[in-house]
Amino acid sequence: MRLRLGYVACLVGGLVVIMAEVAWGTVVAGPLTYNDHEYYLVDQGDSGSWTNLEAEAVTLGGHLVTINDAAENEWVRSTFPAFGPHNMWIGLNDIAKEGLFEWVSGEPVTYTNWGPGEPGAPDGISDFVGMTFSDGLWGDRGWGSVRGVVEVVPEPSTAVLVGAASIVALRRRRT
Repeated sequence: MRLRLGYVACLVGGLVVIMAEVAWGTVVAGPLTYNDHEYYLVDQGDSGSWTNLEAEAVTLGGHLVTINDAAENEWVRSTFPAFGPHNMWIGLNDIAKEGLFEWVSGEPVTYTNWGPGEPGAPDGISDFVGMTFSDGLWGDRGWGSVRGVVEVVPEPSTAVLVGAASIVALRRRRT
């Protein structure tokens, strides 16, 4: 599958980041399912910057992956290197304030897996976090050619929303 983008804006740490038109990207793998979320591995060759890959993630309906626990970290680490030994961008960043890491999805940071000496870019050179394919450790440094792991969280179905609204309505009648 080939993807093409125009201009994309994304909310990161309370700031709107405008991303210019990015290069073509290729979905290397996916959708793969874990914990009812869909995951894709996206490659943009030499133009595979964090911002470009996050823009492509948005076109797929998601963001670069938010990793919430060690099990999800291990699943990502063990699943995607099968499609080539590349380090991978994840959705963690400190764009808004150096040293204050946030997930691009807006979820709270409840788990990290920093490598030794990481985070290690206190001079603000790198605001983005990647995962090494070999051990799953994270770092915020220049990565070179990196693929992006995209996570798409499914929208709740209409039946679930109607059911939840019915329960709330019944509770209000009884009180």
